Formats: sequence, structure tokens, C-alpha cells
Amino acid sequence: MSKVNKEEKRDKELNAIKEKSVELEKKLSETEAALAKEKDDYVRLMAEFETFRRRTAEEKLALVA
Repeated sequence: MSKVNKEEKRDKELNAIKEKSVELEKKLSETEAALAKEKDDYVRLMAEFETFRRRTAEEKLALVA
């Protein structure tokens, strides 16, 4: 195999690796965004549940008093 063919093969492999890297970075970015959204939803749900729990306890106290 000539030196030119080896360089062309190496360049093709390098380009394929770069394309895969860009694809993986994009997927990572999308996954991080999805995780951030899920975390936000979770925190909001827990806050909403805590408000529900507090309100229910207050209503029970009001019924007893």
C-alpha cells in the first residue's frame, strides 16, 4: 500500500471519528438537558407534595380544634 493510500485511509478514519465525536457530544447535550428537565420536574413535584402534606396537617388540626 502506498504512502498516499495510507494517508487517505487515515484521513477517512479521522473524519469518521470526528463525526462520531460530534454526534456523541450532541447526544450528551440532549441527555443533559433532559436530565435537567426531569430534575426540575422532580423538585417541583416534591415541593407540591410538601405543600399538600402541610395543608392536610393544618386541616386535621382545624377539625380537631
